[in-house]
Amino acid sequence: MGDDHGTEVYTWGQGIIGQLGHGDEKTQKQPRLIVSFLGINVKAISCGNQHTGVLLESGEVYTFGRGNFGQLGHGALGTNNIPSPQIVEGLSGKHVISIALGWHHTMALLDNGQVYSWGSGEYGRLGHGDEQRQPAPKLIDALAGKTVKKIQCGGFHSAAITDRGALYTWGGGYFGQLGQGDTTDKKVPRQIKALRDKTVVAVSCGTHHTLSVTENSEVFAWGAGEQGKLGVGDDEKHTSPVLVEALQGKGITAVACGGFHSLALSDSGVVYAWGGGDKGQLGLGDENPRSIPEVVTALSGKSMVAISGGMHTSLALANNGDVYSWGSGEYGRLGHNDEGMYPSPQIITALQGKGISAISCGGFHTAALASSAVDGSGLPVYAPRDRKAGQSEEDTFLATGQRPGTVGTVDSDFQSAGGSRPATRSSFATKKSYEGDEDDDEEDYKLKEQLKETQRENAELRRELELVNDRHRQETQRLEVRVQQSQEDRNHLKKQLERMQEKQQANENIKSKLQTMHEENAELKKKAERTRGDLKQRTVDVHMLQVRVAQLCGSELDGLTVSQLEELERMQTEAIRRVGVAKYSRLKSEFKEKEDKMRDDVERMKADFDDKMDKMSGEVQKIQEEKVHLMGLEQRLRQEFQTQVQAEQMSNEELRIRLETLQDGFVQLRSILRKEKQGKVEVERHPMEDM
Repeated sequence: MGDDHGTEVYTWGQGIIGQLGHGDEKTQKQPRLIVSFLGINVKAISCGNQHTGVLLESGEVYTFGRGNFGQLGHGALGTNNIPSPQIVEGLSGKHVISIALGWHHTMALLDNGQVYSWGSGEYGRLGHGDEQRQPAPKLIDALAGKTVKKIQCGGFHSAAITDRGALYTWGGGYFGQLGQGDTTDKKVPRQIKALRDKTVVAVSCGTHHTLSVTENSEVFAWGAGEQGKLGVGDDEKHTSPVLVEALQGKGITAVACGGFHSLALSDSGVVYAWGGGDKGQLGLGDENPRSIPEVVTALSGKSMVAISGGMHTSLALANNGDVYSWGSGEYGRLGHNDEGMYPSPQIITALQGKGISAISCGGFHTAALASSAVDGSGLPVYAPRDRKAGQSEEDTFLATGQRPGTVGTVDSDFQSAGGSRPATRSSFATKKSYEGDEDDDEEDYKLKEQLKETQRENAELRRELELVNDRHRQETQRLEVRVQQSQEDRNHLKKQLERMQEKQQANENIKSKLQTMHEENAELKKKAERTRGDLKQRTVDVHMLQVRVAQLCGSELDGLTVSQLEELERMQTEAIRRVGVAKYSRLKSEFKEKEDKMRDDVERMKADFDDKMDKMSGEVQKIQEEKVHLMGLEQRLRQEFQTQVQAEQMSNEELRIRLETLQDGFVQLRSILRKEKQGKVEVERHPMEDM
């Protein structure tokens, strides 16, 4: 960047916090030029959630937008929202070569490899070993001795790559986005062990996930995997880097993380997208999620050189300077002069021919960096270059009598760069005449001032309302994520419990079957023993019968015929059968007797149990009756006690009344006696008067 004619910075989208840098808080639905940077060579731009950073070729950093967490870096007294670019004084005297902005924090990389961070320290995302808020740039001491080459800020975490290709992460790790193999927060930078054998050349941090690229064009992903944004074919959370196999051999050189989706760019200019697509942010023509990277075919035939992902939005920069955007158009952040949703890439016509060289997506706004336009003579068409970044358009007009967009006085720097046109002055009115025109009508002037004051108050109310809404959205999102994670954990535990219960039930069934088999085996053994005994007994019976027959027949068997012997054998068999039947009947009878006896025992035990229960019920009834009696007795005693107390009180009252009566009588008696005594004295003093 940094040609002789300077650069141009364009912003658009949500501007309620002043993150567009136009000096106001208006939302812009198409790219608008930031006049503060006209005539100044800008090196890089970066958009956070609701604040923006601009890096100059001189190494100075300017920020604007939301500053309530100190993310603008203007010190403890500069935590208000700032709608115009303001230099970060804490980096004065340092040459910054790269900047990165997250949700509520910012980082800067110096030419000596040092890294500074500031803003919200929640979850340790600043890398200072604590969670304190830093309103001004502070050196990350934990990276001392390491030469950092690249930095990245995510929603709640940060990353850095050293000159040796080592990747360090720190900050919030609840979703595994740090790649450290766990879900704990890290308050200081820590190298990812799983990638120690890899040389990392690029990294991108999303809200809750991270992507990296190695020198062999391998892409690794880790963190929250909802909607498949890790690209590994599932929605699971991965706390350690996982190879994105679908991108193997694609020659990937860059990656970009959005809020809920991911992008990748190959060395041939092909763009891949995956993850959530509910707002069309994948650019695949629909709103469906993808868990495996797919080519954005709408960009086929065009060679892309840069990509950027925001909250439900995506941007791609072609090698001819054209910019394509797609996804959610809320607040006009796609730059198409509307708020529509675009599920396929659309060229931003307002930026055609601007020579765009860099792009950046924020939470709800977007920025682009371009070479400045020139007129037919080759002179730059922008305000004088002696105006500093942060100086408003009206300040420039009042100081020089020139409006931006007109050819003004070219300073010595521009002349040394090759400009030969002489300095000229415009015929615009001076500051004095400008103010004189306003004072022509004093009443109108007062009304205008009142209107301005009212507008400022309305703007302040809008800012406060937006801050409240933003906090509410953020808290709601965090709660939704945590609720979702809690629900997933609960479902996982529920499944594990169900599996354990199924295993336990299966074990119980197996135990029951084994018990049944043991019982059947025992029963078979008993039957076998009984059968063996029966056979022995039958053998003995047969032998005895044979002996008996032999005794009876004696030598007469020798004279029997075959038919007689067969008849004798049949009789023997029948006798054995009758013996078996008789024995079976006897055993059956014995078993029935035992069964009847056991049944009688059970009935007797049941009757005894019922008797005991009846006795216990009777005892319980007695206890309850005694309890009721005691309660009644206690109630009567209380009543009697209260009656006695009342009687004593009445008695005491009567005594008090009587005592008061006696006291009154005593007083009256004393009064009478005193009067009688006085009468006697009077009589004694004047005896003659009575006569």
